[in-house]
Amino acid sequence: METPSRNPYHQHQNPAQSSSEKSEEPPIVTQKNSYRTRKKLLSVLQPWYGEEDAQAEMMKYLPKTRPIGEILQKVLRRKISANTLNLQKIQMEWEKIAGESTARRSFPLKIYARTLYLEVSHPAYIQALESPRIKDAILKRIQAIIGPDSCTDIKYLPAGRRMQENRR
Repeated sequence: METPSRNPYHQHQNPAQSSSEKSEEPPIVTQKNSYRTRKKLLSVLQPWYGEEDAQAEMMKYLPKTRPIGEILQKVLRRKISANTLNLQKIQMEWEKIAGESTARRSFPLKIYARTLYLEVSHPAYIQALESPRIKDAILKRIQAIIGPDSCTDIKYLPAGRRMQENRR
């Protein structure tokens, strides 16, 4: 006498299949039908594997979990331009990039044509920031965060409304 196979999918056969063609693959779980499919799959697996082993067996056929940050990055890349994402990274790290004193007197406004535009509070401070040593140091720190090809130059703009609003 033949012992029954422990694979529950051998027991259920598609009527369209011949007796020699037995399904060995479980049903594919998709996001649209995942809850119902999991419930059905679990009810089929429990008599064969038991409560705990059925859960473990079912997990083999479910999609792998991914960190929420990875999913959000993927969605953001589709909806927001690379320049906007890079600018946000720079703005978040601005005090670390420029130093506390420079960060109080300047702010990254936009990235356009691989050039970062900084708004600076005073023309004398613009001259200080334009020195090659300081400009190169800031540029290297920026490139370390967003990549060397995303930003290749820095332009300084005198303070406008944005800087004046922050002083109040």
